[in-house]
Amino acid sequence: MGAVGSDSIVAERGVVAVFASIVVSVLLWWVALTRLWRWRTSRSVLTLGTAVVFIFMALHTTVNVGAVDRFISEAVGVANATSAVKHGIFFGICLGASIIIVALRVPDVDRQRRWIAPLSAGATAATAVAVALFFSAEDAPQAADGYQFDELYVHLPGYADSAAFVMGVAAVLCTVITVVVLLGWDLGTPAGGGWRFWPVGLLCWRRMRGYGADTSLRRAWGGSRPRRMRWI
Repeated sequence: MGAVGSDSIVAERGVVAVFASIVVSVLLWWVALTRLWRWRTSRSVLTLGTAVVFIFMALHTTVNVGAVDRFISEAVGVANATSAVKHGIFFGICLGASIIIVALRVPDVDRQRRWIAPLSAGATAATAVAVALFFSAEDAPQAADGYQFDELYVHLPGYADSAAFVMGVAAVLCTVITVVVLLGWDLGTPAGGGWRFWPVGLLCWRRMRGYGADTSLRRAWGGSRPRRMRWI
C-alpha cells in the first residue's frame, strides 16, 4: 500500500508539473506575440529584443513538456536531442538580451540595427559549439523528459561540457549587463531600474536548470556526483 501511495503521489506531482509548464508556456507565448506585433508596427530595436527574449522563453517552457521533448528527439532521430535544442534556445534568450542592451546604449537607430547581424552570428556560433559538444557524448537511452535526462545522463562527458559552455556564456553576458548598468545607466528610471534584475534573472533561469559550469565539469571529469538537481 505504501509503494502504491507513493507512486500515486509522484504521478499527481507529474501531472501538476506538466499543467504548470503548459500554463506558463501559454502566458509567455501571449506576451511574446504581443511584443512581436508591437515590433511590426513600430520597428523598434528595443521592442525586437524584448520580443526575441519572450519568444525563446516561451519555446523553452514549451519543449519542457514531456510529450514535446520526446517528439523533438524522435523527429531529429537522436536520443535526448531536445536537451541540445534547449541550449540553442537559451542562446536565443541571450541574443534578445544583447539586442536590448544595444538599443538602450546606442543612441543612433541605424547603428542599433547594424548590431543585429553580428549579434545573431555570435549566438549562432555559440549554439553550434554547444550542440557539437553535446553530440560528442556517447549515446544514452532516450529519457522520458528533460528532468530524467538531467538525473541520469547530464553528468556524462560531452553533455556536461556543453552545459558548462552555455553557463560560461551566460556568466559573460551577465557581467556585461552589470558593467553597462554600473557605467551610467540611470537606475532611477523604470527601464534602468529593471536592468538591475537582468543578471540575476539570467543566472537564476540557468541555475534552475540545475548546476553551474564547475559542477558540470567535475561530473564530466569523474568527480563525485552531487545532490539531485533539476534543470528547467
